[in-house]
Amino acid sequence: MLKAIFIIVPSYSNNSWLDSKMMQLTKSFIAILNIDNYPVEIVENYDDINQFLDKAELLIVSTAGNIIIEKNHLRNKIFSIPDTVGLLAHLLQYNGDQTPYMHEQFFIIRTKAFKTLNFKQLKRSQEDMHDGHAPLFLTLEDGYINFGTFVIEECLVNGYEVRNFDNDWRYPKTATNYIALEQQLPSRGYCYPKDNSDLFASALKELTLCNGLNESQQLLILGFKKVLEFNVLNAQQTETLYNCNPAETVICPATGFLAEAVAIKAGASDIIIYDKNPNNIEFKKHLYKNWDGINYIKFAQDFATKHNLSIEPSFDSDIENAKTQLEETNIIISNWVNWKDSVKITFVCCDLVKQIDQFQLNNNTLIHTSSILTMYPLSAISYDQDEIESVRQIIYNSKAQWFEI
Repeated sequence: MLKAIFIIVPSYSNNSWLDSKMMQLTKSFIAILNIDNYPVEIVENYDDINQFLDKAELLIVSTAGNIIIEKNHLRNKIFSIPDTVGLLAHLLQYNGDQTPYMHEQFFIIRTKAFKTLNFKQLKRSQEDMHDGHAPLFLTLEDGYINFGTFVIEECLVNGYEVRNFDNDWRYPKTATNYIALEQQLPSRGYCYPKDNSDLFASALKELTLCNGLNESQQLLILGFKKVLEFNVLNAQQTETLYNCNPAETVICPATGFLAEAVAIKAGASDIIIYDKNPNNIEFKKHLYKNWDGINYIKFAQDFATKHNLSIEPSFDSDIENAKTQLEETNIIISNWVNWKDSVKITFVCCDLVKQIDQFQLNNNTLIHTSSILTMYPLSAISYDQDEIESVRQIIYNSKAQWFEI
């Protein structure tokens, strides 16, 4: 039996474009969270989750519209859930509610706590016997009243705890803010796509804030707007360096020494460094022109300070990973002055998805797309899935060596 399976359920708002975009976005965030490469399943409805009860110890269920902000904190919490806990969810019970229930946005199921998952909800008839408060009959139908009440009941009857996501789950103790907002953000958020669906879809297409959006929707749009301002320098790479076949030309994004490290592995002397973020390109130009090979971190920090940029990565776990990757590039750093003159460097500031035709791809080239075409949320918000798939097909058909994060 697997340790975990990630399950994504469509959001089913009244806007089909928004549902598709929320699914695309959530898939990209789950890919970031799922560093152990557990299966990710897309189901049609919550009852379909039953088919996985005998497949994994934990079922991690996300309704489309989830965003992951601090993946390492959330992952650590998921895989340290006490064995006594059968259900973790956003538990709700407002004044006037006779029974507790849960919000469908995100919940975690320990499969041995359940024989079956009953997501049916009691829904009253429109026909009434007395002053609107005595329905003529009740039915078990999909609706919005008391979602998950029966699931909560079965978990408790079977002797397992039902717990809410407390602040220790929601807020990492050393949280930093990768989208440079003033307030601290939780590890995970939800956009509530059923709220103001058409308005949210319109605002998301244009990445424009407007009245009528809920707070989560506003934060999502504001976050991506700030990312697209590119007030950041990707000074270190976190991508794993894989073994590769020889190539004449290496094409890589301008993150840390990724392009240089890949070129060494491929034996390439022709390097094309591309990026959508102009700050990354300008920094690389500055690096090749002015760096003496001493104290790279200070050199990058000085550039960032001068241009009023924050530096990525910013989370402690990613910084540690970047330090490990930097150690693998010591052969470049220790011989920088001589090495930089031994290769041909071309800098291209471009949008890979929109401008893939700028590159001549063939069986003598190696292209690294980092997470741009896989699990990069900025790509999910900026492009439709068919645009990304089209670029993937172009690269595949070119016969170039292709690496993704």
